[in-house]
Amino acid sequence: MNASVNSDRLTRIFKSPVVRIISAAVGLVALYSSVTFFMEGATAVKIGESEVRYDSSVEESEAQALGNFLKQEGYFSDRPATVRVSRDDGVIKVQLVRTDEAVRDTSTDHVFSFFAAAISQRVFGGARTVICIANTELKNDREIEAMDIGTHVSLKKSDVYIKDGVTEAQAASVVATLTEGSADDLDMIIQVSKPGGQPLVRIVADRTIVDSSPNLSRIFTATAMTLSQTVFDGSPVSIELCDAGFKGFLSVSSSGDSSAPKMPQVPAL
Repeated sequence: MNASVNSDRLTRIFKSPVVRIISAAVGLVALYSSVTFFMEGATAVKIGESEVRYDSSVEESEAQALGNFLKQEGYFSDRPATVRVSRDDGVIKVQLVRTDEAVRDTSTDHVFSFFAAAISQRVFGGARTVICIANTELKNDREIEAMDIGTHVSLKKSDVYIKDGVTEAQAASVVATLTEGSADDLDMIIQVSKPGGQPLVRIVADRTIVDSSPNLSRIFTATAMTLSQTVFDGSPVSIELCDAGFKGFLSVSSSGDSSAPKMPQVPAL
């Protein structure tokens, strides 16, 4: 970055897989405590103490890939959990079993919408994917569609989603600017898009640390100015720090504006 910032602090703000950021931001691991269950007629692949159960509509390799992704992103952790995956008319359905209290809470459904999109992009080749929130009796309470987060590319250690005609080269330049001066490549989750033709960079961040860092607005305003000049040919650039469902809580622009944004509805795939 072109403004002075402690690289360790940046690492603590950004360096977390999506589910661990969810945990830090809204306490989902405690609230949405996972339970194991038995799926009649299903086969299971073990991922440590956890497992993915699947039926004949899903290949073993797909279930294994889903399990690896869930472990990588922190959903499968020290606490054993079971996830069910099936395919219904080409739609991937990932069932997460929750406590009754957790099932009733819809305040973080947008996070699971992002999670469904990440699973679609990174496990099932872009196939339509929904997250099924089920109670402990295995009855689905609701299905959460994947949001349109764009196309996934891996750049350095970051997971980047590009859309609206943004090129991979532009996304790589964004990542290079964000990680400039850091001791190590930062492990970030970023979306680079051009809604209405104006570049927008969304970065998943830990709000607790962001709220305790009063200089971040100034730092990211300077970064937006740099991106405008070096990546987007002088077009105004906005940067939004977001929760793990790309819901923004801090917005700055290369013009110097700073605010807590009012986020539009994100269309489903």
